[in-house]
Amino acid sequence: MIRHLITTTMLAAVCAQSLAASDRAHAPGAAIITSAKGKTWLSDSNTKRAQLNLHEIVDLTEQTIQTEKSSHSFLACSNGLGIGLDAATHVTFELYTQEPFTAERAELKFEPSTSQLMATLHSGAISLASTGLSPRSQARVKTVNGMARIHSANCRIEQSETGTVIITYGGNATFYYPDGKTREFISRHSAIRISPQSAAIGKIAEHLDFNTLEISKKHFAQAAQNAASRVYFNAPLAGNAATPVLIAPIIYFEQETSRPYEYVD
Repeated sequence: MIRHLITTTMLAAVCAQSLAASDRAHAPGAAIITSAKGKTWLSDSNTKRAQLNLHEIVDLTEQTIQTEKSSHSFLACSNGLGIGLDAATHVTFELYTQEPFTAERAELKFEPSTSQLMATLHSGAISLASTGLSPRSQARVKTVNGMARIHSANCRIEQSETGTVIITYGGNATFYYPDGKTREFISRHSAIRISPQSAAIGKIAEHLDFNTLEISKKHFAQAAQNAASRVYFNAPLAGNAATPVLIAPIIYFEQETSRPYEYVD
C-alpha cells in the first residue's frame, strides 16, 4: 500500500512537471520594432491589416508582415535574435514561443532559455542574427524551395523567381531540401542559390562569390545584429511574454544639456 502510494505520488509529480514544462514551452515570445523606414504592414489570420510603428511590441505567432518598396524594419526578439525585413518583403511567422526565464538568467549574454521560431518567406529578404542562440532552440525559415535553420549566426535569406539565396555573414546555417532528408551545411562567409529545379533533385544550383556581393546586404545584416543589442528583456511574469526595455546609446548620455548649469556654494 505504501509502495503503491509512493508510486502514485511520484507519477503525479512527474505529470505535474510535464504539464508545467508544456505550459512554459507554449509561452509567447516577445518582439519589438527597433527601427523602421517607410511603411510596414501587419496582418493576422483574420486578414486584419495595420501599419507597424516604431517601438511597437509584436506577438509574431500567426502574423504576416509586409514591407513596401523602399521600406524596411528591424526587430529585436526576447531570445536574442535580431530580425531585419528588407524592402518589398512578405513573410509569415507561424510560431514564436519561448520558455520563461528568471531575472538571473536575463542577465546572461546568451539566450536565457529555449525558443521556437518558424517563419515562411514568400518574397523579398530577411536577415536573422544571433550570437547566443541556445543549441536546443529552433529558428527556421521556410521557402518554396526548402527550409533554412539558423544556428548562432548572421544569415540573410532571399526569395525571388530565380530561387532561394542564403548568405552567412557569421556562424552557420543548414538548408533542408523539400524531401526533408537531403540537406546542405552552409558555413561562415558562404553564399548559395537553390533554384526550383535544383531543389527537386537536392542540389545547389549555384555557389555565389561571397566577395562580390553587394556591400549593402552586409550592412543590412549588421543592422539586424545591432537591433538585437538595442533592447533588454525583463524576465516574464507567469504566462506572459518578456517585457522589452530600450537601451539608449552611450552618445545619448554624452550630449550636452539644453540648459547648462553648475553648482554654486
